Amino acid sequence: REVVREVPVTTVVTKEVTAPPSEDYITNVSISGQRVYGKKVDVTYDGQLHVMKMVVDPEVKSCEQYCPVARELGSLAQKLPERVVYRKKY
Repeated sequence: REVVREVPVTTVVTKEVTAPPSEDYITNVSISGQRVYGKKVDVTYDGQLHVMKMVVDPEVKSCEQYCPVARELGSLAQKLPERVVYRKKY
């Protein structure tokens, strides 16, 4: 007579999950961008300091290698493309 046993198999799935940037972080980067780049970073806020939209001049992107503020703006544009865009202002 043959006895069959089922052995439970444990499968571990590892997936890196990154949290979205906090509102405080987005606000701080927007304020820094305006202070460093002036009119090249246009920020629209709601009634409080909640960033609705940031329009960044594409020239700022060329400074990412040298400027941490430009790098953070680029990072936000990748993570939140609906709120941070690179576009030339007219």
